[in-house]
Amino acid sequence: MSNTRIALLETWLPRPFAPARLLILGCGPIADPTSDCLAQLLALSAAGHDCTILDPDSDLIARGREAAMLAGSKAHFVDHAIDPEMMERMGGFDVALLINDTDIPLAVLAAVQARCPTLFLAVGPKQNALAKALKNSGHHARVDCLGLLPGHHGPRLLFRSAAKPRASGMEIQALTPDAMAGLRDMLAKTKPFYAKENDHFICRVLPVTLEGEPGGPPQRAAVKYVQAKSRMARLLLYREHEFLCALNSPLFPQPLGVGLDEQGYILALPWLDGPNLQQALASKALPNRKGLREQLLQAQAALREAGIRHRDLRSTNVMITPQGPRILDFGWACWADEIGCPAPPQLAAPDDDAAFAALLASIGE
Repeated sequence: MSNTRIALLETWLPRPFAPARLLILGCGPIADPTSDCLAQLLALSAAGHDCTILDPDSDLIARGREAAMLAGSKAHFVDHAIDPEMMERMGGFDVALLINDTDIPLAVLAAVQARCPTLFLAVGPKQNALAKALKNSGHHARVDCLGLLPGHHGPRLLFRSAAKPRASGMEIQALTPDAMAGLRDMLAKTKPFYAKENDHFICRVLPVTLEGEPGGPPQRAAVKYVQAKSRMARLLLYREHEFLCALNSPLFPQPLGVGLDEQGYILALPWLDGPNLQQALASKALPNRKGLREQLLQAQAALREAGIRHRDLRSTNVMITPQGPRILDFGWACWADEIGCPAPPQLAAPDDDAAFAALLASIGE
């Protein structure tokens, strides 16, 4: 398991900044004391996560336990078959991970799901039926494909089954490895209309044309390509599509696709015509100021209802389109109840209420 894989898995935890109880199903290579996988597992344990590894191979468990002891890790290694009876005896966990080649029947996964609000499952192309079966099992409200899991030999997709339903009722559409490669080729030949680099990330936003529905016209899109340079950026920027999908309002763009791999994170969004609020104010092109104020108040209410803090609301992140305003750039957003969620110092206005008040004041009556 590469450093990138562990970093991305930590990104997807329900509350990545609060310690979680993690259940890892099947050792695979992690019991090899020289493996990078074990090092990263121990790093998760050192970061405060309570890690339990369950595997029926007593030899692998013994070697993993010995390596953990030498490293001073509090990770737990359990030598037992992965079955429903064992799951009942082990109690509950926050997250379960099945990210190696362990073959676990659907009935066992259902038992795991009954005790873990969130389950991550990495499967090969021939196992996609298992992910579909999970989706239809009735134990969880949704199953999302999060994209290609880096570090594997050959294509392997990461799925997450989570109990909390999404407000909009839609699923995240993961970009396939071929689609990711095609977009990268396109990005290499296209000049970005926005680019930024700092200590945390490199970001480019480019105009692209995506294939539409079968028989339909192509679709214009804006593709955001982010390469994280810090752990903070991986934990925050890579969740942008989560927040956009959780907002059931036309005032926020809905993702067309998301993909992640060892090189970075790609988010495809609908193309929006129009200036941003700063440009519109400078050109005095705001004929319906009262309507714009009302819509921004609706956006503020939608964020509160969804339990999301934008934390970077500014006039350049509000697009004025013919269909109304659109709130953009959730790269530094967090859930309202997140514990100790860090915020980089360059954020314009971490307090959403103060930021909305400033936007409304700039618009005037």
